Amino acid sequence: MNEITYFNSFTDKVPKSKSWEQIVNLIRGNLLHGTTHQYRTLLAAFDQASAAGNEKQAADIKAQMSRVKCTQLPAIVCQATLEGGKDK
Repeated sequence: MNEITYFNSFTDKVPKSKSWEQIVNLIRGNLLHGTTHQYRTLLAAFDQASAAGNEKQAADIKAQMSRVKCTQLPAIVCQATLEGGKDK
């Protein structure tokens, strides 16, 4: 199997076929850099708000994180065929 199923986001309903090479290039490339940085910044802010006991702020940040993760980051579905069963 040389292709995997790719979605533009978690909420995308239209699957696309991509090669493993295309996915590796996507992950290693700069296309997702800004969105990944945005998510990590929100994660740090969430951790700080949670540690400070600010539940309202933490909930607001968590909602922002969810929007970024579900609408701006791609999703892939990997599968494998295992010869001899999953124990092998």
